[in-house]
Amino acid sequence: MFQVITFKIKNQTYRYLWRGNQPLPKNISFSGPETITEKGQTSSFYVCENSKYLFKFLKTKQNKSFLKIIPETVANYFGSSSAAKELQGNNTLIKIGVPVPKAYGVGFPLKTNTPYRCLYVQEYLGDSISLETYLESSPQVEKQTEVLRKVFDNISCMYKNRIYLRDMHPTDVLVNNDGYIRWVDTRAKKFKSERTFNKIFTKRLEVFIAVLKRYGVREEDLPPNALYNLK
Repeated sequence: MFQVITFKIKNQTYRYLWRGNQPLPKNISFSGPETITEKGQTSSFYVCENSKYLFKFLKTKQNKSFLKIIPETVANYFGSSSAAKELQGNNTLIKIGVPVPKAYGVGFPLKTNTPYRCLYVQEYLGDSISLETYLESSPQVEKQTEVLRKVFDNISCMYKNRIYLRDMHPTDVLVNNDGYIRWVDTRAKKFKSERTFNKIFTKRLEVFIAVLKRYGVREEDLPPNALYNLK
């Protein structure tokens, strides 16, 4: 469904064309923001006041807007942005059984003076922390072992289905108090070529495990399905 949503950020009013699986609240107000810069791309995260929604705004280097891409089709624009790719990746992971936050949809600005090129809205996981932060907290050995088993069960599932998660990193795995995990920043790609997939997947997995080791995880602590000997 499509909807025009209006909200304020720092006393500025923004209007977005929204496409999602359910309507958003008519009056949206935020707590936050938390601003994070990754690989030169700045994202701002706002939590809707009822703590149900997490709004992720992706900044743009140019003043592009939904209106400026006409006569491109709406369908093409909704399918090609970073937010749309994250939504598509979210759905891809759901199909293979990898846990992710509930996604509500994507949006695009209707004015040209906004610093945000697109919007992605997902479930707010206020009770969760990143896997890095979890390991830093020195959890009990049994609990850590179980969390790592779940993480590598998911990684093995992605490997078997040739799904490459662009940002597969411990910061993008969220762990809650019960040890339940969910993957975020879910831009994913399915590969047809096994050789090409194995090459890039192995490199990404090596980085993932190297980060775990920085937090005291030893090779003998990794579950049998960790694929750390994958070549």
